[in-house]
Amino acid sequence: AAEEAYLRALERGALEARPSTPPTSRTSRTSTRPPGAADASRYVPREVVMRAGLEARLSDDTLLGRRVLIVPADAASLAHHTALAKAVSPFLQGVLAIDREVGEIVLEAPTGDTPRAAPLALARMADVAEALDVLEQHGLHHGAITLESIVLGEARTVLLLPPSRGEGSIDDDRRAVARLFGGR
Repeated sequence: AAEEAYLRALERGALEARPSTPPTSRTSRTSTRPPGAADASRYVPREVVMRAGLEARLSDDTLLGRRVLIVPADAASLAHHTALAKAVSPFLQGVLAIDREVGEIVLEAPTGDTPRAAPLALARMADVAEALDVLEQHGLHHGAITLESIVLGEARTVLLLPPSRGEGSIDDDRRAVARLFGGR
């Protein structure tokens, strides 16, 4: 019955034909649209926020019903975020889209609070440790872990992505996390 209703809606033009196999993971996409063409209606700006010294747009994604952060990007940042997009974890800020034509990156805008002071509750450390494990699996590291790079959500802790490739190593990242959670 559901399939018949779908086919009737498709015939009336109420639905677009969609591929039968959905994508299996989040990947970066390069836009083929003219700059600003489709995104003007999809991403509704809420406010301008500062991210690494750049003005970014906190916006509502009307297609998927979620809040996103749209960040301007140069060639180095686009390449860096293309690599980061391969590292997928519920505890790592997601790279949702990369628009090379416009020079923008669309990032997940996780809900929650930025912690005010260390040490953080140890119960949250496993989330951040898993985010680092995923980065390490892809040959990446964070390079800039501070209180401001962590979001304490109701159901999860999210490690925000660094705006550019940071110095150091995954071991330096683990030491930074240990300090935030009460280690030395």
